[in-house]
Amino acid sequence: NLVENNMDDWKVKMNPFLKIGKWADLESTIKECADLYNFDFTIVRVGGLQGGPFFDSNRDFSEALEQRIFDTEATGALLKEGDQEDAKTGRDVAAELMVQCLARAEAANKVFSLTNWKTFKEGAVPCDIDNQLELPANRQQRERSVKTPSKDKWDEAFEKALKK
Repeated sequence: NLVENNMDDWKVKMNPFLKIGKWADLESTIKECADLYNFDFTIVRVGGLQGGPFFDSNRDFSEALEQRIFDTEATGALLKEGDQEDAKTGRDVAAELMVQCLARAEAANKVFSLTNWKTFKEGAVPCDIDNQLELPANRQQRERSVKTPSKDKWDEAFEKALKK
């Protein structure tokens, strides 16, 4: 059992609901099935998801969402193979990473982690494209300003993440 074998691991201690064991079991199952049935997989671990296209979809929460949609403004995205410290991840950047993984042979059979940072972090790549998902302004005509990396910056992020 992952939890019993890793009780000294800080990630297990900081996980009060012990979901890390379930996630690890699920990842193991995906890897076993991929091997058994000969298909590729990519696992992406993200931090707490922030912002995203849901911001204008629920009138009951529109004011609260309107105030929180821009909390994902980030100057950089940090992609690593395997784990990294827990942080927040913008939904736009996570969605863009999924597309990038599907388009890249080097992402096959890998486990990545992705986080965003408001202050630039060493090893991160700049988020230099505004509103990549091309979502319209909200009901109050407030434009979205959520940045994601460009194709060139994603190339750089994958190169850094996969460097041995």
